[in-house]
This record gives sequence, C-alpha cells and structure tokens, in this order.
Amino acid sequence: MKSNMKKKIKGSLPSMQQLVIQRIDYLNTTFNAFPQSKKKIILAVAGVMIACLSGAMVLNAIYGVPANPLTFDKITLPHDIQMQQTDTTTLTPIGKMKGEIDGDFEAFYLAVDKDGQVYLNRDPDYSENRYEKSRGWELVTREQLAVYEKELHFIPHQKKSLRP
Repeated sequence: MKSNMKKKIKGSLPSMQQLVIQRIDYLNTTFNAFPQSKKKIILAVAGVMIACLSGAMVLNAIYGVPANPLTFDKITLPHDIQMQQTDTTTLTPIGKMKGEIDGDFEAFYLAVDKDGQVYLNRDPDYSENRYEKSRGWELVTREQLAVYEKELHFIPHQKKSLRP
C-alpha cells in the first residue's frame, strides 16, 4: 500500500523533484543497510561536526572574528557624513495646481522653503536655478492655500528619474 502511494506521488512530480527523491531514497537505503554500530558512529560524527560548526559561528559572533578573509567598508554613520547645508534662498518643489476659480483659469507651481512656508509662482523660468525665492516666488498664507486646495487640482512634483 505504501509503495503504491509512493509510486503515485513520484509519477506526479516534475523531473527535478523526482531526481532529488531518487537520491534521497538511495542514501536512505544505503544508510539503513549499515550495521547498527556503524550507524551510531556516523550519527555521532555528524553530530559533533554540526556542534563544532555551530560553536564556531557563535564564537565568531561574540568575539567579532571575521568569518571570511574578505573585508568590506564599514557603513558610515550620519555624523561621519558631511551633510550639505540647505541654502536659505532655495525652495523644494512640491507640485503644481491648476483649474478654474470664478471662471478664470489658474495654474501655478508650489514650493516650500526649509522653514515649511509655501510659495507659489505663476510663471517660473526654466533655468537650473528656477527654485530660488527671488525669482517670482510669492509667499502663500495657509488660508489662501486652503482656498486653492478646494477649487484647484493638485499635481505632485515628479523628478525625471521617477517617470516610467
């Protein structure tokens, strides 16, 4: 009954799995053919080898002995990295808003400074320093922004690297 069930299972598996099962069956049959004393010695040696390997791994973890001779650079901590100071005149783009308010079409770009104040620009230039405060950016109050949010559609800023 068991051998009949094994044959059914073996017949339904892909060829790679059948090959693995055949190898396991061969090793199982070979190991079971050994005398009882030889089985005990093999299992004892295998157990000692696994215990030594586990002990070596634990000691490496405790004492920091490298497991391999390859060396890797350490990860630098934030206090090691020279952070760039943000410029007080530079704005961070957050997106644009467009739509219709009282029959007039409105469209403008939004950006924030390092203090979290929101600025808008209806006609930004397309140079590399377009997000400087002095180039047509106007400060927007939270109340004005709330009115714009109710009436206009917000389109988040997308960097070129994020486009599909």
